[in-house]
Amino acid sequence: MKVYIVTWGEYSDYHIIGVFINEDKANAAAKLIDGCVELWDVDLLRLVDPGQDFFVIIMKHNGDCKTHQRSRLDSDNVELRKPWCSLRTHVDHPYKRKSYWELEWHGYAKSKEHAVKIASDIRRQILAGKTPKGVDMGKNIHEQI
Repeated sequence: MKVYIVTWGEYSDYHIIGVFINEDKANAAAKLIDGCVELWDVDLLRLVDPGQDFFVIIMKHNGDCKTHQRSRLDSDNVELRKPWCSLRTHVDHPYKRKSYWELEWHGYAKSKEHAVKIASDIRRQILAGKTPKGVDMGKNIHEQI
């Protein structure tokens, strides 16, 4: 949800005059006091279902996986973590096996089992020769370390 914040002043005199849901009312109020209107997001945490947690799944080509549960908030940026997924190949693997790769999935799920199912579905698409939507397919694991 977005709200319109009417402000007035500069530097130490800068302050909020009012908060509006309606843009026209915010503009009218700002015009009365020669203020400014700013657009702000509200309830950012509601963008993610409260029943979901953030998980990291690292799944090998054979289906073995490690699961980590993380906080929904990124402590470095104080914002919601963003889901992402990449396929990491091991071109420097001692046996030079092209089939050796890992899928790294970061995202929101209802449970650990749900997170593993999402990553497994993506793995199945890759094994079928498809390019799953939203997956970076070209990372070399040694370039990321």
